[in-house]
Amino acid sequence: MPAFTKRNRLLFYAILALGLLYGGQAHAKFLLDEETTPKTPLEIKEAEKKQRREFPPQIVTSIRAQLIPNIKGAIRISWEADPDATEEFIVGRSSTVPDTRDKALAAISIKVVAPGADTTVIDSNLQPGEYYYVVLSKDRVMNRNVDVYPDVNFTTQPVIVERELVPVPMRLTPDQVTLIHAQVVNKSQVMVTWRGVDKPDIIYSVYRWNESLTAPDKIRSAEKIAVIPDKRESWIDRTITRSGTYFFAVTTKDISGNEDLQLIPDQSYTTGGVYIGFRSQATVSSLRAATQDTGRVKLTWDGIGAGASEYLVYRSDKPVVDPQRLALAVLLGAVKPDTNFYVDETPPPGGYYYAVLVRMEDGTIDNTLKEGVNCTIMPITIVPRGEKQPEIVTRVEEKGVDKRVPEKILPPVEERRQKNVPEPAADTLDEILKTGFFKGEYRFTAARLKQFVRETSDPYKAAKARLFIGRSYIELGEYERSIRYLVNPDVSRYFPDEARFWRDMAISRVK
Repeated sequence: MPAFTKRNRLLFYAILALGLLYGGQAHAKFLLDEETTPKTPLEIKEAEKKQRREFPPQIVTSIRAQLIPNIKGAIRISWEADPDATEEFIVGRSSTVPDTRDKALAAISIKVVAPGADTTVIDSNLQPGEYYYVVLSKDRVMNRNVDVYPDVNFTTQPVIVERELVPVPMRLTPDQVTLIHAQVVNKSQVMVTWRGVDKPDIIYSVYRWNESLTAPDKIRSAEKIAVIPDKRESWIDRTITRSGTYFFAVTTKDISGNEDLQLIPDQSYTTGGVYIGFRSQATVSSLRAATQDTGRVKLTWDGIGAGASEYLVYRSDKPVVDPQRLALAVLLGAVKPDTNFYVDETPPPGGYYYAVLVRMEDGTIDNTLKEGVNCTIMPITIVPRGEKQPEIVTRVEEKGVDKRVPEKILPPVEERRQKNVPEPAADTLDEILKTGFFKGEYRFTAARLKQFVRETSDPYKAAKARLFIGRSYIELGEYERSIRYLVNPDVSRYFPDEARFWRDMAISRVK
């Protein structure tokens, strides 16, 4: 094979270059001829349709959904439809992605769009939430034969209508108390003290609970033991009846009723508990007091038997219902443990209450006071013989001249006799109290006493019944109902001290 000489190589390259040159010109001419080749209108229309759409006419494309600015709860939905489509389309709304046939058919129809109509719809008056949209052929929907394509004829991203934020007016709460402190006094009571707020019209509320009142919901569940409308900075809790550890809080409330329950530890609520322990109670029972013709008062009771060294008898002009009243009472004397009566020989004129306590063999005294059990709750009235009843002077004006007219005040029994008011059975009211109130059957007692009030014509016993109706509702925790009976004029007339005491207690418990 002859070898390539330098001359032969040059000749080969020249021929190759000429071939490439003529070949490129021919290809360019071919392309130019192809682009300039004329087409019929039908061919052009078909080419455009092929370029624009890849889906059949019953499938819309390019669906979009977006919020309309500055219009509350309005969404604009748009899409592209085949201009040659002859069917109606249904625009549907869904709260979930309509990515299956069943979900798409379950969408809520918001509008039906005619063929060739505007491919934009406004969905308005929407509530806060997430919304998806789908556009389907109406004929296909009726036949339940639809096809869905993501971001073609249904949206895959939610349009979120947010909840409108309504500005909440700032609530101004009063300043809180500081330096709260709780300590045991008189063995079974707790004194709560604090530094108050130096502002007018502040009301303090004292709460008690068996755990620290660290949050508003705990304060709402706690027992409100006092409402103090003045500027006092202390309160003695005398209502604890069970052994346990107790926590306290003091809130402030202004004249508008704003009360701050988000308190501060060791400033407005106690973090350390106060323990109250009650011993096993040793008390006499069935204490009764009765006047005798000689002006004496005889007391009888049921003793406790073994363990007592003597019984101590007290007298006071107010009900002996707590250690403070007991401290002010007069110790009349002591009787041996085998004796269950005592005679108060020379009580001065007035109304009196009695209590009997037990001194144990070890020298300790159980000062537990149970109303109607070891302390009397109804006064014993002593009126000296031969002494005139007190007079009330009533002023009567007649033509500028004052005249004084004496008006006698009679004790309830004498008043009934002069008015010829028949008395009910002597033990009817006492039996109701004995079988109901003093056995803890407060609902039963209230119902029986209401019937008694309707039937009796004795104003004294009616007042006594109303007093115990009020006390029954206090025991049931229905303080507002109790107040209606305790403010009765006859209750205040015949039992002023008891009415005032229990009324104040009920008012302090109302939340």
